[in-house]
Amino acid sequence: MQAERWLSGGAGKISVSFQPIFSLENGCVVIHEALLRAQSLVGKKSVHPELLDCSERWGFTKALDLSVLAMTFDALRQNEGMIASVNFSQSSIDGDSTKIIEALRRSGLANRVIVEITERGRAGRKDLAYFADQVREIGSAIAVDDYETGCADDALVCAVRPSIIKVVLDDVEDTSIKRMARATNACAEFGAKLVVEKIDSRRKYDFAMKYGASYLQGFLLCHPVLAGELPASRLMTLHARVPSHQCATTGVRGDATGASSRLAGNKDVGFVEKP
Repeated sequence: MQAERWLSGGAGKISVSFQPIFSLENGCVVIHEALLRAQSLVGKKSVHPELLDCSERWGFTKALDLSVLAMTFDALRQNEGMIASVNFSQSSIDGDSTKIIEALRRSGLANRVIVEITERGRAGRKDLAYFADQVREIGSAIAVDDYETGCADDALVCAVRPSIIKVVLDDVEDTSIKRMARATNACAEFGAKLVVEKIDSRRKYDFAMKYGASYLQGFLLCHPVLAGELPASRLMTLHARVPSHQCATTGVRGDATGASSRLAGNKDVGFVEKP
């Protein structure tokens, strides 16, 4: 009943926004992370954190994740060459992930989707490993979201062997410094790229630059955008968002198409080389 009310619009409106992820090599936006947004019909309040919690409790997480994936497909069809990452709770993968794999396969867009396995829920190692192999087989890439938060632990990383590891930078104090060091080590072990999230201050930006991040996302760089704003957001650069930013390459233009094409998911996803 909870799932039907939300997914049919009877309890509120579900939508997706997209947060740009910037490459530190060339300063361009190379990925957009699809983020669930939910607005209650009562008071028009934003309630997506509560909806995610409710979906885990009432068992409709997979239906919710698949709804976000479907809306992301729509955005990809409207924006040629765009790469998007989509979050999936481990609860959606545990036991039977056939619907997810089939949705990716049928879309014809699998090579433009990065599957982010989140810290929510807990799936068995065999289920996770099988899911990751199937995702790579059809051309998508695997990411581990929010490393060392919730159930996004080393066991998950070992099971899915991701191309990307994402870490939340809460602050630049000792705990975060140690987490960043462990994330960097995990990336080195599995040949993954490091995405640092929650870059909402210049201090965090500078810290992430020193720690060998490949990609950055956060409110300092850009807030999540609506689907209609995607064409403009794809042209943004770190040079414009952080004027003193220095890329590894020069002569960067506001067109990330070339970089994005190398992000197309495959068995050994080829991300742009450092950051």
